[in-house]
Amino acid sequence: FGLGGTNRAFYDPEPDSLSWVDTEFEEYGFEERNKVGTLGLSHRLLLTDHSYLRTVVAVSGEDYTEEIYWLDSENNYDRVLDETAHFLTKTARVSSTYTHKFNARHTLRAGGIASHYDFSYDLQYVDDSEDVLKTVFASEGKTQLYQAFAQWKYRLNDKWTLNNGVHYTYFALNGNYSIEPRTALQWQLSERHALSIAAGIHSKPEHVSFYFIEETVPGQARTTPNHDLEIMKSAQLVLGYDWRLSENLRLKTEAYYQHLYDVPVENDPTQTGAVLNSADLWDIIGAEPAVNDGKGRNYGVDLTLERFFADQYYFMVTGSLFESKYTPLNGIEYDTRYNSNYQLNVLGGKEFKVGKGKDDIFGINLKLLLAGGNRNTPIDLAASIEKGETVWVEDQPWTIKNPDYFRTDIGLSYKINGKHITHTILLDVQNVTNRQNIYFSYYDDEDQRIETYNQTGLFPNFNYRIEF
Repeated sequence: FGLGGTNRAFYDPEPDSLSWVDTEFEEYGFEERNKVGTLGLSHRLLLTDHSYLRTVVAVSGEDYTEEIYWLDSENNYDRVLDETAHFLTKTARVSSTYTHKFNARHTLRAGGIASHYDFSYDLQYVDDSEDVLKTVFASEGKTQLYQAFAQWKYRLNDKWTLNNGVHYTYFALNGNYSIEPRTALQWQLSERHALSIAAGIHSKPEHVSFYFIEETVPGQARTTPNHDLEIMKSAQLVLGYDWRLSENLRLKTEAYYQHLYDVPVENDPTQTGAVLNSADLWDIIGAEPAVNDGKGRNYGVDLTLERFFADQYYFMVTGSLFESKYTPLNGIEYDTRYNSNYQLNVLGGKEFKVGKGKDDIFGINLKLLLAGGNRNTPIDLAASIEKGETVWVEDQPWTIKNPDYFRTDIGLSYKINGKHITHTILLDVQNVTNRQNIYFSYYDDEDQRIETYNQTGLFPNFNYRIEF
């Protein structure tokens, strides 16, 4: 299997200084290019009538470049470089799972996953005072993550099913590891009703670049203070109720609680930074040195009504109510950036058989998302005016909630089925209503006021896929 794509986003400012009236940034333009690709091989080996081995090998990569420039109105509007960035990430992974069914009651699954991560990040800007490119950061590194797991499924009888297992994670970069027991019990009350409870420990290392963040102390060599951080972990409990309303319709409810520990937080009790609040790679590579003394908790309830695909259509409606909190080094609990409190997802789609012989398929899909807004930290306007740049109220993190987030996506597809090959043409229009959802706020020194930066508006995406 394989998947690849390329993307280009750009903004060319108007080469007319008389039109630059609203903000100091109107003479600035940018160009971003992003290439991603995944290539893999899946193999299933039947060992006996009761056991098989499934192995997947995959490689993936992402290459991102960015240039920010401004137009020199005094020199024929020539482009003048202001900032340049190049991020390269490569991953290779192999996983293998052995499954053996002893009898109708006992099934064993065991396996392992080995992952290799390689990255190179470079960001430079032009120092106007010296008119030279200066490096903000230039970092590269590689490491491996190894995982092993075993799971035993035991059907006690027609009503009770028990799943017990253990997951092992080893982070080769610093030798940290995690042993994670997990268990789940399901009670089939009747043919249409089931209750379940699950508990376990889970872990996840941060993006590999986080561990290579450098710190410079005058007169000393550069260090990587995050190199030996523990893997962040969570202990979680989930209660579930499943009601099969009909053959193709299901109602599912889950209530959950997560306790997060070994959370990387900024190594300064006067600051409230935490990796939990990272929005993108820029936040991670720009993070301050951290320690594993933070914690967090997430809890809430999900309700899902799902209509499985049958008779050429499907739909799914999911509603969530939740809280998301974290505690940095000062011991005070705060909302996380993502504590939007509620979310509603509506998905639906229908297929139509078309073409000669009705062998081809035309499909239409709709996705609606309504959610509470993510959170921002207040900006001290007076201090920002005095300093000439954005100054945050650091002791009030994530106390301002953005307006509700709303987005509508529409997807159209046409599948041509041949004897040995299938062609699929897809058009996905994201945010079809061009809703201007707020991303974050900042201080505009030109107008000496607080402005907002919006997320992506209407965005069409075209794809062509071949399967053989």
